[in-house]
This record gives sequence, structure tokens and C-alpha cells, in this order.
Amino acid sequence: MGLVGKWTAATAVAVFGLGFGAMRAAADIVPGNGKDDSNCYADLDIDDTGGATIEYETKSTVYSCVDGSACDLDETCNGECKFHFRVCINVPDREGCTPPGTLEKLKAKGSVTGVKGSGGKIVLEGIEELLTGTVCGAFVDAIVPLKGNESNPKSGKAKVKLDAKAEKGVKPRKDKDKYDLVCEPAPGGCPSASGAFVD
Repeated sequence: MGLVGKWTAATAVAVFGLGFGAMRAAADIVPGNGKDDSNCYADLDIDDTGGATIEYETKSTVYSCVDGSACDLDETCNGECKFHFRVCINVPDREGCTPPGTLEKLKAKGSVTGVKGSGGKIVLEGIEELLTGTVCGAFVDAIVPLKGNESNPKSGKAKVKLDAKAEKGVKPRKDKDKYDLVCEPAPGGCPSASGAFVD
């Protein structure tokens, strides 16, 4: 369950050379739960949101996917969901929010609930490079196992936090967002899901 995003020279060229529009592919930029007037400073770009349920709650943006459905990128009903996402900054065309163009600071961190040690950490490398322009970082994978057991599966979750800060003189200056990436059990269970559950 390694959750490390690789930031290579080739990735950097792609991100900063091609720009935001050319990097869109099939992913969808999902707004965070920050304040409307700063909620375009930094967001998550989530690969293949088909079949996902997205709820914009006060405490977090909740992105839910049923194990084995289109938004589960391991394409298998197996007791866990695979999420593929990246961080994007200065998101255009967001109503009520003007991208600052340049950020002073950007932080991002995440973890998979119930998974201990390095396997439960979501490492978004190269985030410190995302400060200028309308660009996105490297994609990372998060494997989120269901809780409980095969006879009584329960939803599992990963949490991602973004903290973007614009340069002095920009108002508002901060955008703080929280995302819950939720793996939901498949109705009727999976043919074989042994070993994928966490307590």
C-alpha cells in the first residue's frame, strides 16, 4: 500500500511546460470545502469521477466511491478502492473566486484511516514547486481498504488536507480545504475480498 507520488524531471516539464489545460485528461477538479472567495487557490483533481458521489459538507468535501465501480481505479470489487489524484492551483472559472496567480506557500498532506505506518501516509511530493500559474502536480495513488470483515463490510476513508496561502496584499489570503475519499462496500459484497479489510 505504498502511497508515494513520484515527482520526476519529466513530470515537472509536463506540468510547467504544457500548463493546466493540457494536463486535464479524464480527471475532474473537485472543489474543497473552503470559503467561496478563496476556494480556487488549491483543489484536488481526481481521476475518473464516474459513479462517484460528491457531497460538499461544512467539515469536508466527501468523495464517495463504491468498491468495484467506475471510480474505483483498480477496476475490481476486492474490499478496497484505488483513488488517483493530484493537487492543482489557481483553478480558473470558479464562480466567486479570483485565482491569485502566485502563492506564497502550499502544503498538502493525507493519510488512510486505520492503516498504520508508512503504508497509511499519502505523500504528495513536489508540492512546494506549485506556486506560480495555473498548474497541477503529479498524480498519486491512495489505496483505501474497507473496514470490518467480508461478512460485515464498512466504509473506509482517506483524508487529504490542503493549505494554500497567497502573497501579501491578496484578500482573502488563505484557502484551507479538507477532503474525505470514502470507499463504500459493494451492495451484496464482493466475490473475493479476503485480506483487504482493516479493523
